[in-house]
Amino acid sequence: MLAFLELGRDLAALGAPDGLVAECRRAAADEVRHAVVTARLATDRGAPLQAAMVKESTLPSSAELAVANAVDGCVGESWAALLATHQAAACPDAQIAA
Repeated sequence: MLAFLELGRDLAALGAPDGLVAECRRAAADEVRHAVVTARLATDRGAPLQAAMVKESTLPSSAELAVANAVDGCVGESWAALLATHQAAACPDAQIAA
């Protein structure tokens, strides 16, 4: 969630269109919904919840933002999708696999 809020902040500071900044906020809200669902699944199965570690961020240059977005948004998300697909296929709990 924080990554999308920071991205929206950074894009706004660089003069991005309001619609793009609003989409970052929408994505952050979607991440909150996802966190609620996964937290419920975890606690229902006895797993303890841990507070998120948050580090202070600085405003990047447009080049730094572009590189970070490409790495996180393309490489990182592609890897996460591949990993989630594998984990879902191997998961014995149908609710979690879904």
